[in-house]
Amino acid sequence: MAASAPYIAFVDSDDWIEADVYENAVKYFENDSDIDIVCWGANIIKENSNISDSIFNGAREYHKIRLKGKKELNNKIILLNTVCVWNKMFKTDIIKTNKIMFPEGLELEDNSFYYTYIVNCRYGYFINKYFYNYRQRENSLIQQLQASKTTIVAPHLKNLNFIMDYYKKKDILTQKCALILELLSRYLEMDMNWTSEKNHPEVLNTATILAEEIPDSDSPLLENLKNKNYT
Repeated sequence: MAASAPYIAFVDSDDWIEADVYENAVKYFENDSDIDIVCWGANIIKENSNISDSIFNGAREYHKIRLKGKKELNNKIILLNTVCVWNKMFKTDIIKTNKIMFPEGLELEDNSFYYTYIVNCRYGYFINKYFYNYRQRENSLIQQLQASKTTIVAPHLKNLNFIMDYYKKKDILTQKCALILELLSRYLEMDMNWTSEKNHPEVLNTATILAEEIPDSDSPLLENLKNKNYT
């Protein structure tokens, strides 16, 4: 990453931010050296009436502010937060020192960036304002995935593979086992729901391969996947 400024943020080309968002975010970094990430809320803007109410309302619910103020970044807080990179500000030195990057060739890559960055943080600050304006477009990738209208299979689980590889390199996979197990459960459910039934064997096989790499635990999900008990 070529960035030289101390902090970095992202904005999608068809969205917009409130004018004072970055000034506010930097203030929390500068006032407290403990803070490693600053996050804020996102308004969801419906582009046109062709977007279903269920998808629109689901997005609004997902991006509703749930965290406020300074928080220690334990698993509960990490999982309550959104994974999108565009409603956050990151420290450039954490990204460079820990070799955080987006995976090549994967969809929904914000998942990988978020979960590899966040494990290198101790505290985050959550601003109680909706500073980001996200334009929900008709036929966006996320909508196509949710409606099972793409040929993409198991995008969440493929990101989990990237995340687990990173944790292995950092020698923290065992330490982060509980987080990985929760992601495996969530991602498996989403990938099964977001694809046609004919692709379910591929999704389950992808999950089984990942389960084999997770340290032993008393998780029923892990046991069932390893034994290929898919019923």
